[in-house]
Amino acid sequence: MSGGQDPTAGTGKLVSVICRTVGRATLTEALASIAEQSHRDIEVVLVNAACVALESFVPPNYPFPIKLISGGAKLARAEAANAGLDASDGNFLLFLDDDDWIAPEHIISLLSTLEANPQDGAAYSSTRKVSAIGEPAGIEFDRDFDPILLMRDNFIPIHSVLFRKSLLAHHCRFDTDLEVYEDWDFWIQLSQHTSFIHVKSLTAFYREGGDSETDAHNIDDRFNMGNILGISRARVYEKWKNSWSGEQISALIESSLADDAIRSLHADIAAKNEELDRVAARLEKTASDYKFIQTDYKLVESAYQTKKNELESTQNALAAVRNV
Repeated sequence: MSGGQDPTAGTGKLVSVICRTVGRATLTEALASIAEQSHRDIEVVLVNAACVALESFVPPNYPFPIKLISGGAKLARAEAANAGLDASDGNFLLFLDDDDWIAPEHIISLLSTLEANPQDGAAYSSTRKVSAIGEPAGIEFDRDFDPILLMRDNFIPIHSVLFRKSLLAHHCRFDTDLEVYEDWDFWIQLSQHTSFIHVKSLTAFYREGGDSETDAHNIDDRFNMGNILGISRARVYEKWKNSWSGEQISALIESSLADDAIRSLHADIAAKNEELDRVAARLEKTASDYKFIQTDYKLVESAYQTKKNELESTQNALAAVRNV
């Protein structure tokens, strides 16, 4: 499977976009977002992880060459990622799974940042989480790089990152023992050899409901050893615990305690908001009762005035009779 050939190839700025796919319908949208990139020196490494027919997903006259990688057997997530790394010819690499997409300026923005900072090996954009149909889900990944936070959690979606292929010389690979969090572990590997630069532009879009199972709705699920998230998280910690210094672990615990305090404050704020809602409801009822009382008062006042007028009329009539 092949697409067009870019006349700028050979400039040293070739970007390999590694697309792991299981043949979802959204692959068409992912490939279209690559085709619309402002940077035009690109190859697509399409890794067929599910042994499905992919020809129908690629439009005719696709602007970039496509390498189809298919080993004849289904590939796990980490296996598919490694197959993509092995097949890539670019000096810069980026992953884009078949259910996500990137904005047209995504690659050029990250590439320009790396070119301006040759000492750094990875740059990443901000990312917006969207629903299955592409509508904003109210969550954005926009944290600046923090190696301590990366020890605890993955805050960098996989397709937000452009990194130098030269980092693979440090034997950085996706860990095939991890069913999920394989990208988190890979970022930890890269972070041993480079810093990451956060480009504060929202150019990546992460669709919820994929097959990574890392989209926990409850924070406790991520640490629950009764599910794949907790199990894989424990494997990541087990793998790295002996590589972390006491100073790093101390900073990690401090960070976790700070987050606990923040969560506690959020809980207090939520409780106070609920109390305010109850007070507001009582005030609204009181106001309604007051309006009702006002209405009753006006009716009584009107009736009183009517009776008073009738009494005055009667008194005037009696006075007139007496004067006859």
